[in-house]
Amino acid sequence: MCTKPTRLNYGANLNLIFLANRFGQFGVGGSFYRGVFTLNRAFFERPAVTVARDLIGVIVVKGDRQFRIVETEAYGGSDDPASHAFHGPTKRCAPMFEPGGYIYVYLSYGVHKCLNFVTGARGEGRAVLIRSIIEVPKSEGLFAEPLILGPGRVGKCLEADLSWSGVDLFSEESPLRVQHGRESNVVASKRIGISKGSEFEWRFYDSKLSRLEFKESR
Repeated sequence: MCTKPTRLNYGANLNLIFLANRFGQFGVGGSFYRGVFTLNRAFFERPAVTVARDLIGVIVVKGDRQFRIVETEAYGGSDDPASHAFHGPTKRCAPMFEPGGYIYVYLSYGVHKCLNFVTGARGEGRAVLIRSIIEVPKSEGLFAEPLILGPGRVGKCLEADLSWSGVDLFSEESPLRVQHGRESNVVASKRIGISKGSEFEWRFYDSKLSRLEFKESR
């Protein structure tokens, strides 16, 4: 049985069209599917700093729950002393050397499972750490859930597992999906919680988040 084609509400989808043009006419950073701008691998096959900035506002989908990314940090390869990939591939960071669009999860302090998305070309060893997210209400009119601040809390909320590390985000085995959420005003700052490479302004967050909220999360 045929179904009627979906009619786009152009007023509601102007932001989607803007993002599609920004990422490259529907083909470079994603594509429209049933009215949703879904990211593709080309989005992640760009420099880590660019991807980290553009991930602000993007939706991460796990099961029937959706989360908006509101804080990220970019990590380079051999040019970044703060990166796990600085000294080349190891058993721990091998997934970072996959092509953009793979998942990298590592254990921090033996407790926290931190979620990253690999960026760039195969062998570059670059990734973006997802530092903070906020759950998207399932229905309009509902209040948003409290911010989930800090990569440890993000991993716990998403039930991240070390077995995710090395999984292709665009494969059927992926526990997560990514799609466009909304355009955000992005602030850049120096990365935090590191002793090397802290001079790089490779941390990005939604400007609507207050300094107080960030202070309380650290």
